[in-house]
Amino acid sequence: MADLLPMQAGGHGQRKCRKKRTSWTAGLLKPLQSRGKKVPTREKNKHWTPLEVNKLVKGVSEYGVGKWTMVKKSYFKRSFRNPPQLKDKWRDLLRVCGIQVGSKQKVQAHKTTLRIVQGLKDEVISLHRKHGS
Repeated sequence: MADLLPMQAGGHGQRKCRKKRTSWTAGLLKPLQSRGKKVPTREKNKHWTPLEVNKLVKGVSEYGVGKWTMVKKSYFKRSFRNPPQLKDKWRDLLRVCGIQVGSKQKVQAHKTTLRIVQGLKDEVISLHRKHGS
């Protein structure tokens, strides 16, 4: 019986390596993650359409800057857009129109935003002057 547990140099018996304990669901979820398909990275962050930008400008003209929840309820009822996305898009529109907003770092606007704003530039600038940032 004594030769079943060999002694090591330190005089202690052989130690068994313990496995790190994990949740029982960890093994179940690994094969289901991708299933060989590409996982979309822009699932809910779709590009803005000209119609959505027009709705946003109308909402700001009606409710003003900062009333993003009211704009969402009135103009984006069935849309997946949330109030912070509306605010961020408004800031992006201001930058495209040449108005410096927030940080001093200049950020390049997307080409699609530039094309959409061409017809709305004067209105966006006048709304900014009226309501402030």
